[in-house]
Amino acid sequence: MKTGYWFTCGVGYVCLYNYVWWQIWWLIFPILWSAWILYQQYRTQMVISFVFGLVLLSSGCLYQQVVPITTEEAQSVSVELYLDNLRPTSYGWRGSGWIERQEVIVYLSQEQVAVADWRKQGINGLQINGVGEIRQPREARNRFSFDERKSLRQQGITKQVWLRKITDIQQIQRFVTRPWYENRLRFWHMKLVNWFECLPPALRDYGETLFLGYVRSNFYHENIGLQKLGLVHLFSISGFQVMLFYQAWRCVGRYLWIPRGLNLFGLQFGLLGVWSFAGNVLSLVRPISLASLMLWREAGLIRLNGYDAWGITAILGVTFQPGIFQTLGGQLSYLLALGLLTVQRRPWWQQSLWLGVLIMPLLANHTGWWHPLALIVNIIAVPIFTWVIIPVLIMGVMAALLHNTKMLVAMNQIVEGFRMVLKILDQVPMNLNFMTLPNILIGILIYLLLILLVTQHKILVWGLGILIIGWWVFSAYPVSGKVVFFDVGQGDATLIRPPFGQAVILVDVGGKIQWDQGNQPKRQLQVNYQAQELASNLSALGVVKIDYLVLTHQDFDHIGNLPALSHMIKIEHIIIPAGMEQTSTFKKMIAPLQIPVQLALAPKSMGDVGTLLHPHQPGRGRNEDSLALLIPCGPENLILTGDLDRAGEHTILQHFNLPAHSLLKLGHHGSKTSTAKEWLQILKPKVGIISAGVNNRYHHPSLETLVNLQQTQIPVWNTQVHGMIEYTWFLNWTWWRSFLNDS
Repeated sequence: MKTGYWFTCGVGYVCLYNYVWWQIWWLIFPILWSAWILYQQYRTQMVISFVFGLVLLSSGCLYQQVVPITTEEAQSVSVELYLDNLRPTSYGWRGSGWIERQEVIVYLSQEQVAVADWRKQGINGLQINGVGEIRQPREARNRFSFDERKSLRQQGITKQVWLRKITDIQQIQRFVTRPWYENRLRFWHMKLVNWFECLPPALRDYGETLFLGYVRSNFYHENIGLQKLGLVHLFSISGFQVMLFYQAWRCVGRYLWIPRGLNLFGLQFGLLGVWSFAGNVLSLVRPISLASLMLWREAGLIRLNGYDAWGITAILGVTFQPGIFQTLGGQLSYLLALGLLTVQRRPWWQQSLWLGVLIMPLLANHTGWWHPLALIVNIIAVPIFTWVIIPVLIMGVMAALLHNTKMLVAMNQIVEGFRMVLKILDQVPMNLNFMTLPNILIGILIYLLLILLVTQHKILVWGLGILIIGWWVFSAYPVSGKVVFFDVGQGDATLIRPPFGQAVILVDVGGKIQWDQGNQPKRQLQVNYQAQELASNLSALGVVKIDYLVLTHQDFDHIGNLPALSHMIKIEHIIIPAGMEQTSTFKKMIAPLQIPVQLALAPKSMGDVGTLLHPHQPGRGRNEDSLALLIPCGPENLILTGDLDRAGEHTILQHFNLPAHSLLKLGHHGSKTSTAKEWLQILKPKVGIISAGVNNRYHHPSLETLVNLQQTQIPVWNTQVHGMIEYTWFLNWTWWRSFLNDS
């Protein structure tokens, strides 16, 4: 077989699989490129490649075929659950289970199960019977949000079970959905995790992640600097752990005089055991496949160069884990491996430098941030990590096993010192924000960087440098303006981002109240995921700070996310309706933030924020006191009224001659208490926008409001239907876009 054949097949097959499975249209170009290379260079093997590709594509699709489960609001369920799969969450426990041999995600409250006690007793498998709700996983409703539904679909999971009542719990004696040997491996994995949990914090975090592949839910919150400085790849269980196991197995085999063939044969089963032991994580697909190919090559069964081995591992990875190239971990794993093949003959510091440059577009596009210091840190951190941190971790584990407290404390202090240095570096300024680009542009940029690694052409260096700098400048000073109506469920959050770096305005921030079965508010969760989602979307849009945060009134669904959001993004000024500063809500949620607050009272022009339409007298921050604004947005005007009632709308019409054919954000989520027919007839809005939650308990928008809109022939965008809604303008051109339903 000619050199390069499997590499070309791998690139073509990966692109074809993702084109078919995920409908990524632009992958047709690398598919055609791969087909042309195969036709020109490997014509005799092309038919074999075609048949082989069809067989693998078909087998992969069958492997991922999902048997549907009937979805009901509440029904009797019987779930087979393994404790090693459970992870603590703000709700309680989350893990994978099985219903009639179909894998599902299971949620249990903290009070329902005694997981810690069962683990101490050595119990792993449980059969839980009770009443639960079977739902589809939550889909992303904003353009830059995590899509849980898509993520689980990559694993062949399409349903979630929320157990509301447990009637019976039995220990599993005979395992139906998992082989006995896999269950024992996972059981010992769980026991080791529990053992590591008793170690000092630094040794616990690094040891669990690197040796067991177990990432605590708050790992990146407690280990500040890893993401910003581009060191995430060091803490993803992948090639390092597999190669360590490979080399250790071979050394022990030689030391014990085990015949070479028998040693290699056992090593293959050992690699499969590592895969099962670590929980079949996606990031292990490539290194396990690559280690197996190295084993076969050492045994004299195959002859492959590095690029062809990469191609085969890509084919195997995408066949058995179709979503591996849809995750940041999978993309980094394969890209770093390919980059390392390209720069393997260069000095170690050049390897670290070029690999840092290569993964920069992925990290910047995924996180919205990139720090130039990451290049230098990677050069220094990688050898320190390899020759200092890993041996220190091993010595710390040995000290714990030997109950040597002094050594255990010393090793923990060394790792803690490394964590402290990263935390200090994380505070160094120069963190650059990058607007999220379409994946096709990132693909082109990475392709050009790979060519640069090979050719080292000076013109390409300057060209790529200009492109990356242009990306950063365009993120900070976009040439187009944008209004974004975020989908925050039953709440409001509207961004106005003018062009050329002008003042950024955010009107309300949303807020989600958790309700119990008695329709009473539950305690708020420690982690505000909705605020995190809002912050990540703002970052992806190139927003690094909010110049003016307008809070229309005091309702939780408009201001509830403020305390959490204020710690995630800088807020320069807060504007509230006059009188709201006297409320307990203000004193509890806004005053402690120590952000300058402006009191708004109409009629008044507020400069960059627009014209203040309401309130005309101080109130108490209730719906009828809502702050209303008229904001110029390119060639159009935008009117926002919070939860203002019909009486407030009438007051505005008495005091202002509002421009007709504006963009109207409907008040109170489309409730019948707002948006009077007179209001619509006088304004004659060009477009109406409704922000309301799917299946919300208030039944917003009301039928009366929808009928009024239909009678006045006003087109409507609704976050219930369309998800995140974007209005963009460039000079006098305007266009609309929604995240859902391809509108």
